[in-house]
Amino acid sequence: MTNKPKNTSMVPIVLIILCILLLISSVTTGVLFSTSDSGEDIDDTTPTPTPTPDTDTEDEDEDEDEDEDEPFWKKNEKQGIISSNPENSDCVGSWSKWSDCTQECSYQDSKGEKIRTYSIEWEANGTGKACPYSDGHEEVQECGKITCKPVDCVGNWTAWSVDGNQQKRTWDVSQQPKYGGAACSVEDSKRIEYKPCTEQACPSINCEGKWENIGTCSKTCGPDGKQKRKYIITKRASGFNGKACDYKEGDEEEISCNTDKECGQDCVGKWGEWSECNPICRTNEIERTYTHVTKAWGTGKECEYKDGDKEKKECYNCPEGKKRVKVQMWDTHSFQGNEVYALNMVADKNAPVNLTYTPSGDVLSLKISEGVRIRTIQRYRTGGTKKRTRYVSIYGPAEIAWTDGVHYGSEHGPQSSRFKGTTTANYHGLTGASERDCSRKCYALNQPMEIHVGPDTGSIPPLRP
Repeated sequence: MTNKPKNTSMVPIVLIILCILLLISSVTTGVLFSTSDSGEDIDDTTPTPTPTPDTDTEDEDEDEDEDEDEPFWKKNEKQGIISSNPENSDCVGSWSKWSDCTQECSYQDSKGEKIRTYSIEWEANGTGKACPYSDGHEEVQECGKITCKPVDCVGNWTAWSVDGNQQKRTWDVSQQPKYGGAACSVEDSKRIEYKPCTEQACPSINCEGKWENIGTCSKTCGPDGKQKRKYIITKRASGFNGKACDYKEGDEEEISCNTDKECGQDCVGKWGEWSECNPICRTNEIERTYTHVTKAWGTGKECEYKDGDKEKKECYNCPEGKKRVKVQMWDTHSFQGNEVYALNMVADKNAPVNLTYTPSGDVLSLKISEGVRIRTIQRYRTGGTKKRTRYVSIYGPAEIAWTDGVHYGSEHGPQSSRFKGTTTANYHGLTGASERDCSRKCYALNQPMEIHVGPDTGSIPPLRP
């Protein structure tokens, strides 16, 4: 048996084919990986964000509220839109939720639809990419395609109830027919039924009502108050023998009101103006009168003062340049007893008054106030029998008293202790006149007197011989 040599010429060819297949496989795999990587890069740079599921809308709203004050480029970064320059940012927009469908199912080929709206949150800036839709763009989608199933009418009679003097029941519909469902078995005009009452089915209930006032009484007191009122039925008569009310619903009438309240007015009074203070240069009184403007009556309170009551108080009024002056003279030595002369008046420096007085006897004491000057002659005797005469001027205020005994020394002169206060007396003696002694009686003032009245008496020169 001869051995034939094996055919080895096919081995290189098989190896070449395997190499070619491996090369093609590696090239194909590289292309696939390259294509996948390229697609991811495109998605990362697309300017239009994909709509997010409805369940995430609330979370996005919360994030928007929190980031409201952030720059738009930072918001873009959060949403995956990266821009190296805020002035060149891409547009940001999103779709709203779908609205409810306009129909729950399709009846007689009706078509329903739902709508969603595209809203732009940030417009593109600079070289950024624009959004694919305008702000407010709407998208409509058909819905409610399922064929409706017929729904039949559903209704029932209520139980019999008492309605006045009869019984009543109604047929109430709980489900109206739709989508071709069966109509109601009772027509609209026949859905209320009545039947007569029986004593057992309709117990007697009498009508009840009350009057309610309209507005307020025209007077708050007294016999003339009037007010309207209307009748309101609170429970209507019903049953077999229910008694009706005496008045109908809404009846009106007018009645008296507040007649049990006695009216009254409080007293109103006031004080008048004070009277004028008399210009008499001494303390006097002024008064004012209380007058009742409105007298109290009924339940009103009386005034604190009676009508015509007077109130008094002291006042003083002495016009400029005037002064009250007084002159008093007695025939005794102690400013008492018989007053032989008196003067009490208001003196005016611009209109002085000159008076005269001739005593009928001896003036042994006197008082004069400021603003009065007296000029007279004083006659007396010395220790011997020779008579002497001197002129005297007395300026007020002064109080002077003389005695009628035998006195010696300066007791009766101008420096005598009987010249009291600020008395000023000027003596201008004639020849032989003496101020030291006086026998028998010293007739102080018994000659005619000049009495000058005026505030400026000090400017009048004294009496001279």
